[in-house]
Amino acid sequence: MKRTIRLTAIAVVATVSAMAAAQNGSLGGSVGLYMPTNATVRAALGSSAMRFGFGPVDTETRQEGFKPSFGVINVSKNGNRLLAIPVTYGFERKLGSSTGPLSPYYRVFGGAAYLDYRIGASAGRRFAPVFGGEVGLTLSSVARVYARYSVFSSTGGLNFSGLELVASFSLFKL
Repeated sequence: MKRTIRLTAIAVVATVSAMAAAQNGSLGGSVGLYMPTNATVRAALGSSAMRFGFGPVDTETRQEGFKPSFGVINVSKNGNRLLAIPVTYGFERKLGSSTGPLSPYYRVFGGAAYLDYRIGASAGRRFAPVFGGEVGLTLSSVARVYARYSVFSSTGGLNFSGLELVASFSLFKL
């Protein structure tokens, strides 16, 4: 548990530092659902689980740019559990020339994730590569919704890849 807290603290500091250096210094939170695609993981943890996170929330009219992201997937069911903490960096581009509050966008990302899991007889703690893509819609100067597919490398015969449906919001500017 202490190791997880330390790793989370390191990820938080890294994300906030990178965000502060970015052009838009808005910090926000997110809530949503994580839906694993692997049948074994789905059977053990359920077809969907809550997901939360925080990081930069870029709702500015800039057409494209790079930014970090941090999230947490924490699921426990029937003695099985998964804690996934992906820290990614990605390229985001707004679609079309829309500068209004409703702006569609896409993002591709890559990074690393800390995985702490126990699924049946398989258990472990490790870092693993993660990459994926997302499409979304900026709703206003403080909110967006998106669908993200994250591909985690397989570990212990399990694959934690899955779809996330998320709403994010800006809390304040740094």
